[in-house]
Amino acid sequence: MTDAPSGLPPGVRRGTETLLLVEDDAGVRQAGMRLLQRLGYTVLTAPDGEEALRCYREHAAEIALVITDIDMPKLDGWQLRAEVRKTGAAGEAVRFLFVSGEPINQTNDRDGATSFLAKPWTLPELATRVREVLDR
Repeated sequence: MTDAPSGLPPGVRRGTETLLLVEDDAGVRQAGMRLLQRLGYTVLTAPDGEEALRCYREHAAEIALVITDIDMPKLDGWQLRAEVRKTGAAGEAVRFLFVSGEPINQTNDRDGATSFLAKPWTLPELATRVREVLDR
Protein backbone atom coordinates (compact mmCIF):
# COMPACT_ATOMS: atom_id res chain seq x y z
CA MET A 1 0.00 0.00 0.00
CA THR A 2 1.42 3.38 -1.00
CA ASP A 3 0.32 6.99 -1.05
CA ALA A 4 -1.76 8.25 -3.95
CA PRO A 5 0.06 8.80 -7.25
CA SER A 6 -0.07 12.15 -8.98
CA GLY A 7 -3.42 12.87 -10.61
CA LEU A 8 -5.38 11.43 -7.67
CA PRO A 9 -6.71 13.44 -4.74
CA PRO A 10 -4.33 13.80 -1.79
CA GLY A 11 -4.71 11.11 0.83
CA VAL A 12 -6.13 8.49 -1.53
CA ARG A 13 -4.41 5.19 -0.77
CA ARG A 14 -3.46 2.52 -3.29
CA GLY A 15 -3.30 -1.26 -3.07
CA THR A 16 -2.26 -4.31 -5.03
CA GLU A 17 -4.92 -6.83 -4.03
CA THR A 18 -7.34 -8.56 -6.38
CA LEU A 19 -10.93 -7.39 -6.07
CA LEU A 20 -14.18 -8.76 -7.50
CA LEU A 21 -16.56 -5.94 -8.44
CA VAL A 22 -20.18 -7.06 -8.89
CA GLU A 23 -22.54 -4.48 -10.38
CA ASP A 24 -25.48 -4.92 -12.74
CA ASP A 25 -25.23 -1.39 -14.15
CA ALA A 26 -22.58 -1.60 -16.90
CA GLY A 27 -21.62 2.08 -16.64
CA VAL A 28 -21.12 1.95 -12.88
CA ARG A 29 -19.23 -1.35 -13.20
CA GLN A 30 -16.86 0.06 -15.83
CA ALA A 31 -16.30 3.30 -13.89
CA GLY A 32 -15.60 1.39 -10.69
CA MET A 33 -13.22 -0.96 -12.46
CA ARG A 34 -11.24 1.90 -14.02
CA LEU A 35 -10.99 3.82 -10.75
CA LEU A 36 -9.87 0.77 -8.80
CA GLN A 37 -7.31 -0.10 -11.48
CA ARG A 38 -5.94 3.46 -11.25
CA LEU A 39 -5.40 2.75 -7.57
CA GLY A 40 -3.30 -0.31 -8.41
CA TYR A 41 -5.80 -3.08 -7.78
CA THR A 42 -6.40 -6.05 -10.06
CA VAL A 43 -10.13 -5.98 -10.75
CA LEU A 44 -12.35 -8.85 -11.85
CA THR A 45 -15.93 -7.92 -12.72
CA ALA A 46 -19.32 -9.58 -12.93
CA PRO A 47 -22.73 -8.22 -14.01
CA ASP A 48 -24.81 -10.33 -11.57
CA GLY A 49 -24.56 -12.60 -8.58
CA GLU A 50 -24.48 -15.87 -10.51
CA GLU A 51 -21.60 -14.74 -12.71
CA ALA A 52 -19.84 -13.38 -9.63
CA LEU A 53 -20.12 -16.76 -7.92
CA ARG A 54 -18.62 -18.49 -10.99
CA CYS A 55 -15.80 -15.95 -11.08
CA TYR A 56 -15.19 -16.31 -7.36
CA ARG A 57 -14.96 -20.10 -7.64
CA GLU A 58 -12.37 -19.75 -10.43
CA HIS A 59 -10.26 -17.16 -8.59
CA ALA A 60 -10.96 -17.79 -4.87
CA ALA A 61 -7.29 -17.94 -3.90
CA GLU A 62 -6.64 -14.52 -5.45
CA ILE A 63 -9.69 -12.48 -4.36
CA ALA A 64 -9.20 -10.42 -1.21
CA LEU A 65 -12.45 -8.43 -1.39
CA VAL A 66 -15.83 -8.70 -3.09
CA ILE A 67 -17.46 -5.33 -3.74
CA THR A 68 -21.08 -6.04 -4.55
CA ASP A 69 -24.29 -4.20 -5.18
CA ILE A 70 -27.02 -5.47 -2.87
CA ASP A 71 -29.96 -5.38 -5.27
CA MET A 72 -29.09 -7.44 -8.36
CA PRO A 73 -30.73 -9.98 -10.64
CA LYS A 74 -30.25 -13.74 -10.19
CA LEU A 75 -28.41 -13.67 -6.82
CA ASP A 76 -28.54 -10.49 -4.74
CA GLY A 77 -25.52 -9.37 -2.74
CA TRP A 78 -26.65 -11.11 0.46
CA GLN A 79 -27.24 -14.39 -1.38
CA LEU A 80 -23.88 -14.07 -3.11
CA ARG A 81 -22.11 -13.73 0.23
CA ALA A 82 -23.97 -16.75 1.61
CA GLU A 83 -22.95 -18.87 -1.41
CA VAL A 84 -19.33 -17.71 -1.27
CA ARG A 85 -19.20 -18.59 2.44
CA LYS A 86 -20.20 -22.17 1.53
CA THR A 87 -17.15 -22.63 -0.73
CA GLY A 88 -14.75 -23.42 2.13
CA ALA A 89 -12.09 -21.67 4.16
CA ALA A 90 -11.25 -19.06 1.52
CA GLY A 91 -14.94 -18.21 1.16
CA GLU A 92 -15.36 -17.79 4.88
CA ALA A 93 -12.37 -15.45 5.03
CA VAL A 94 -13.04 -13.23 2.01
CA ARG A 95 -14.22 -9.74 2.89
CA PHE A 96 -17.32 -8.08 1.44
CA LEU A 97 -18.13 -4.44 0.80
CA PHE A 98 -21.81 -3.90 0.00
CA VAL A 99 -22.84 -0.98 -2.20
CA SER A 100 -26.36 0.35 -2.58
CA GLY A 101 -28.34 3.45 -3.41
CA GLU A 102 -30.76 2.45 -0.65
CA PRO A 103 -29.91 3.07 3.00
CA ILE A 104 -28.81 0.05 4.98
CA ASN A 105 -29.97 -0.43 8.54
CA GLN A 106 -30.03 -3.09 11.23
CA THR A 107 -33.09 -4.78 9.70
CA ASN A 108 -31.40 -5.43 6.36
CA ASP A 109 -27.83 -5.74 7.65
CA ARG A 110 -27.87 -9.52 7.93
CA ASP A 111 -24.98 -10.00 10.34
CA GLY A 112 -24.54 -6.68 12.14
CA ALA A 113 -20.99 -6.31 10.82
CA THR A 114 -21.49 -5.40 7.19
CA SER A 115 -19.21 -2.94 5.45
CA PHE A 116 -21.26 -0.55 3.38
CA LEU A 117 -20.71 2.18 0.77
CA ALA A 118 -23.60 4.37 -0.38
CA LYS A 119 -24.19 5.19 -4.04
CA PRO A 120 -23.33 7.44 -5.65
CA TRP A 121 -19.77 7.23 -4.34
CA THR A 122 -16.75 9.37 -5.13
CA LEU A 123 -13.22 8.14 -5.83
CA PRO A 124 -11.96 9.13 -2.36
CA GLU A 125 -14.96 7.42 -0.71
CA LEU A 126 -14.47 4.23 -2.73
CA ALA A 127 -10.71 4.18 -2.15
CA THR A 128 -11.08 4.83 1.58
CA ARG A 129 -13.76 2.17 2.16
CA VAL A 130 -11.86 -0.45 0.15
CA ARG A 131 -8.68 0.16 2.16
CA GLU A 132 -10.58 0.16 5.47
CA VAL A 133 -12.16 -3.22 4.72
CA LEU A 134 -8.93 -4.75 3.39
CA ASP A 135 -6.88 -3.49 6.33
CA ARG A 136 -9.19 -4.94 9.02
